[in-house]
Amino acid sequence: LRASLFETIGFDEAVGPVAGAASYAQGSEYALLSRLRARGARFVHVPEAAVVHVLLPHQVEVDWLLGRAERIGRGSARIKRKRVPRTPLGWIGLYAQLWRARWRAHRARRLPEPERFRIAHRVQYWQGYLAESRVLRRESGRSRPESGIA
Repeated sequence: LRASLFETIGFDEAVGPVAGAASYAQGSEYALLSRLRARGARFVHVPEAAVVHVLLPHQVEVDWLLGRAERIGRGSARIKRKRVPRTPLGWIGLYAQLWRARWRAHRARRLPEPERFRIAHRVQYWQGYLAESRVLRRESGRSRPESGIA
């Protein structure tokens, strides 16, 4: 990306790592690329491009990966603000997603480990999405759901 793009669009500082915070809205690169695409930017896939992503040992542990799922859910809610409910009834769909994921996790005890992880990942995603939706609702000054489900 050219430096001039960062000068005109920049990063959404509400999305991305926060020093010392265990939980935050993850997805700053996705947010940037979404804003660029909305302004008509085009992207080119270069399969020959070499990319190196360094993973620290703790970043391949299950707890860290599930925490990442929660942060991705938070980021999704913040980036896709249009899906944050505007009325109390609008929250039903989001809670239904979480309840469905939790039910599948409850029933998954006998499934192979990769499938159990995938289901647990989905639960964490929806927990993060709902948590950030509540934050966004408070920031907007509108009412939020009464339920304390987390």
